[in-house]
Amino acid sequence: MQSDNIMGFIIVSVGIICWIWVLLDCIRDPDLDAASRKRWIAFVALVPAIGALFYVQHRRSEHKAQNFPATEAARQAATSAPFQHLEHFSHHAHAEDPIVEEASAQEQEPHHEL
Repeated sequence: MQSDNIMGFIIVSVGIICWIWVLLDCIRDPDLDAASRKRWIAFVALVPAIGALFYVQHRRSEHKAQNFPATEAARQAATSAPFQHLEHFSHHAHAEDPIVEEASAQEQEPHHEL
């Protein structure tokens, strides 16, 4: 019974430490303007668990966009036109290939069982 209390205390303590860390990060963030800073602080303070998770995710995506622009641009391109790099594998690209034509002709012939 005692170990349950200790484990609960540890989990709550870690949660409170993370929440305080997120609040301090909101306050010290130089990229946020005054209005955004106030909104984030209010959101994190009023809805601690969800607000902190949203703030961390928001900061992570901003960090990736600023520090890894080529990766972010590649991700944007991949979501806008998926499988574009596989155009050379299309059926139309190999339509003139005699091996492909022979294989497709064999597939269309009916098979007779003996």
